[in-house]
Amino acid sequence: MKVGIIGAGALGRALIDALKINEIELFATSRHEGIYKGIKITKNNAKVLEESDIILIAVKPDCVGQVINEIKNIDSQKIIISFAAGIRIRYYESHACQNIVRAMTNIAIRDHCGTTVFKFGNNLD
Repeated sequence: MKVGIIGAGALGRALIDALKINEIELFATSRHEGIYKGIKITKNNAKVLEESDIILIAVKPDCVGQVINEIKNIDSQKIIISFAAGIRIRYYESHACQNIVRAMTNIAIRDHCGTTVFKFGNNLD
């Protein structure tokens, strides 16, 4: 499985920490390129979106619009899981994101002690 993380800030890096122990190929983007625990972090959202089966949005709410503009042209079969606070499922669905999951978590996921709640969008069972 290939997972792309859009937004490798504090939450994005916690997601990398949580997922890195599994047999998951990770890709990540941020405004600042670099390497985090062996994962190359790029500024190229398009490449990460193309390479990934599942996309995790871990950006601040004011950046979601820009990310959605890039996501709306990807394969409609990809699953998008958004951790962006305060952005409703209907916002994503109205902007052509069909397979959306809204999630809330905390930084403790980094240590595999966190809690995550989620809600599926209308197009997912």
